[in-house]
Amino acid sequence: MIVTKTHADANTLRTRQEGKAGAGLIGYATTFIGRNRLHPGTGPEPVLGELHPSAHLVEQDPGTALKPHYHQADQFQVVVAGGGYLGPDHVQPYSVHYTNSGTPYGPIKAGDEGLSYFTLRNSYDPGPKVMPESRPHLKAMDRNPREETAERTATASVGEGVEGAFLGPFPDGLAAWYHTMSPGQVITGPKPADGRGQFWLTLKGRVRAQSAELAEWSCLFASPDEAPVSAIAENGPAAVLIVQFPRRG
Repeated sequence: MIVTKTHADANTLRTRQEGKAGAGLIGYATTFIGRNRLHPGTGPEPVLGELHPSAHLVEQDPGTALKPHYHQADQFQVVVAGGGYLGPDHVQPYSVHYTNSGTPYGPIKAGDEGLSYFTLRNSYDPGPKVMPESRPHLKAMDRNPREETAERTATASVGEGVEGAFLGPFPDGLAAWYHTMSPGQVITGPKPADGRGQFWLTLKGRVRAQSAELAEWSCLFASPDEAPVSAIAENGPAAVLIVQFPRRG
């Protein structure tokens, strides 16, 4: 399974949130791939834990905060603009935060410029479980708490050929890689079968991957049964981030 979505196409699902539900988002949410609480779609909900890629962009207003919470799906968060704090840690482009399902984190506090980040999951999540109110539900979960953070600062200019892993890879496949690409350069990612699915994010420029043209802030998901993904930088330099979910069980 290969799923792609451009930022331009996803903007049709950009909605304003006023902090009245969930963890209290005040800002905008844009759904790129899959279903979530903000854009639930139609038909039966996907089965928890089964492979169901989900990606959305959160744009928190300056000075706002999301309450501490957890989710029922494994999750990456990738900061793409602004700055702030995730728990005690300062975050900025391109900070990466990973949690296993059932791992509380937060609060997420936006700084003076706001805070924008992609939330990426490989299975369905019905919505945040706010702490401490959801502690009884958390205790009842079959869970393996895990939290990882890493940062690839956006200091290198695109086209400089910066590449490589900056989170992992761990024995279970959890990893994140950052690449800057010169015009016309081709990169091939690691095998999706090494983990439980990969997301590719175009951070700068424009790339073509799996016949899809992915401009800045566009994304692609590759399931574990796919061959390694290749991408070429089109019409100039580009920068991409690849995150890979760990195998479970």
